[in-house]
Order: sequence, then C-alpha cells, then structure tokens
Amino acid sequence: TGACYEFRNFNFSNTAGTRARGVRMAVGNNQYGFRFFCCSFDGFTNGIESDYAIDYDVMGLVLDRCTFKNCSAYGVRTTAGGIVQECYFYNNTTAGLYRGAHAAAPGAISIVNSVFHANGVGIQFTTLTGASTHVRNCAFASNTDGIKYGGSDAYAVSVVNSIFTGHTYGINLDRIPQILNEHHNFFYNNTNDVHTSYMTKDNTDVSL
Repeated sequence: TGACYEFRNFNFSNTAGTRARGVRMAVGNNQYGFRFFCCSFDGFTNGIESDYAIDYDVMGLVLDRCTFKNCSAYGVRTTAGGIVQECYFYNNTTAGLYRGAHAAAPGAISIVNSVFHANGVGIQFTTLTGASTHVRNCAFASNTDGIKYGGSDAYAVSVVNSIFTGHTYGINLDRIPQILNEHHNFFYNNTNDVHTSYMTKDNTDVSL
C-alpha cells in the first residue's frame, strides 16, 4: 500500500511462440501507482493489463510517450483512472485502449495528444458508471471505429479538438453518457461520422 513504480525507456517485446501479457498488474489491494515513460510494447495479447474484472484496479496509471503495437487483443486493458499522453497505439487487433468497469479505484481517465491508427477500435469503453473520460487533441485514423462506447451508461464523456478519418464510425455511442461534451472535432472520410440516437454532432464540428 502506498508504493509507486516507474518504468523509463523499457522496450517490452514478445518473442515466445505463445503470446501473453506484457505487464500484468495483479497487485491485490488497489493502492499502487504505475508510470510508464518512453516505453514500447510489441506483440503481446495485452501490452498492459490492469482490469478489475481479471485482477485489480491500479490507482494512478500514467502512460507518457509510450507505444503499443501489434497486440492480439488490446494495447492497454485497464479499469484504472489516470493519464495517457503523447502515446501511439498501432495495429492492436481488438482495440488500442480498452477501459472497463472499475471497482475499488474509481477515477477519471484523460487521454491527450495521442494517436490511434489501424486498430480494431481506437478507444473502447464499457460499463463506466461512476467514471469520467476525457479525450482531447487526439488523432484517430483507419480504425474500425475511432471511439466506441457500449455497456452500461457512462458518466461524463468529453471528446474535444480531435481528428477522425477513415472509420466506419468516427464516434460510436451505443449508450448515452450522463454528460456528453463533444465539440470542435474534425471528421473526414468516415462512412459515418457519429452513430447514436442520443446526440448529434456539435455545430462547432467540421465534416468533409
């Protein structure tokens, strides 16, 4: 309890015939903080896994200038609150980043200045009751969906000043957030820019 771990300039790469997780956070008491700075994760099932449905939450997950690529499921699978900044998610089969239902460590997650390219889904969220999600200044290109929300109703969701290009859906909302802040986004060459019966694009958005 109270410990914090920091990893700097590590390259995690799977070379085994059978894939597994790059980093699995099975800490047991939901009190640890983890920071990854300038790290790379290549070729795992999940590059980082901190999902309460499997193990435990992590209080304070910080991903700073990291790369997650070629994972057979998720680049990052987490239920933790924290910060994702200046990260690159590429060619992860299910999703670049997955945020699931938290339990003992609720908290907002902020995703800023990051790129999601050629993943199954760029960012996938589900069952977010009690948590907030903020996406700002991000680029989404050639994922199936840029951002996808499903499962139970979410709390505050904010998507601001981001670019969506080359998707089936730029933003795909299957359920309604209690608060939705979506504006000043740029949509280009998507089959559908926004898919939901709960909202329309803000008039500050641009579509081409």
